[in-house]
Amino acid sequence: MGAECECMSYPPQDDTWAWERLIVAKPEMAERFTGWDQLGGFAWARILSRRPEFADRCDWSKLKPHAWRQLLMRQPQFADKCDKWEGVCPFGGACGATTKAVAAANRSRDL
Repeated sequence: MGAECECMSYPPQDDTWAWERLIVAKPEMAERFTGWDQLGGFAWARILSRRPEFADRCDWSKLKPHAWRQLLMRQPQFADKCDKWEGVCPFGGACGATTKAVAAANRSRDL
């Protein structure tokens, strides 16, 4: 009958909180977002915790230790991207090797 309506309103591109929530809920809307470089570390941790398929867009340098902890609790496969183990691990950095080993084992199991 008719073409689909393109009348849905989208948040302003600088409203990263609204876009973060929209992308998590409706990942197909990510194509319309142009503010990836405006996202901070916590936003990336929240998005990637639920939508790891957007990892290729992530600026990993924006994640600080607390954001890394939040992300790695849900998605340990990103451990090889972390360069801040001293602040992430409560055991003085020893978590890096352990978490990387677990992530590697998970990857090989999925093959």
